[in-house]
Amino acid sequence: MRGEMKGIRWYECEKQAAQERIDYVSRVVGVTFPKSFVNLMRECDGGTLEKRNFFFYNISVSFEMGSCISFFLSFTQTAYEGDNILGFIESKINHLPEGVVPFGSNGGGDYICFDYRKDRQELDPEIVYWFRGAPEGKSISFVAKSFDAFIEMLHGDDDEDED
Repeated sequence: MRGEMKGIRWYECEKQAAQERIDYVSRVVGVTFPKSFVNLMRECDGGTLEKRNFFFYNISVSFEMGSCISFFLSFTQTAYEGDNILGFIESKINHLPEGVVPFGSNGGGDYICFDYRKDRQELDPEIVYWFRGAPEGKSISFVAKSFDAFIEMLHGDDDEDED
């Protein structure tokens, strides 16, 4: 386990994101990432949090379900385009709705994203879950009001209230 930031403990962490790379990805994508997200990625780019599970209401099937953020997408280019923010967005394979910017994967093909659909200049966008194969109009479900709220709702495998 690498360092801790605001009580966040990493399960896997290999590198830190350089501010220059974060700025580059932000310019190419056309958004400003939330400060707390940038700070977290400067600590560990593309890592896995110890507490990574969460619940949300899935509009596709009309009930609450659990999921996880298996890993954060990296700011750094990787061999596999699905492991980094820019590669994922530039991929022709993925039909991501305009203004939805992925930052994490559930490990099964769906993604946790920032929602810039209303305003690409939003400094603290809502967090949504993108179901890659869901019908149009049902592929996006609300998860949290902000990135900080998303981090606060994460819990571990064994106990929602574990420290």
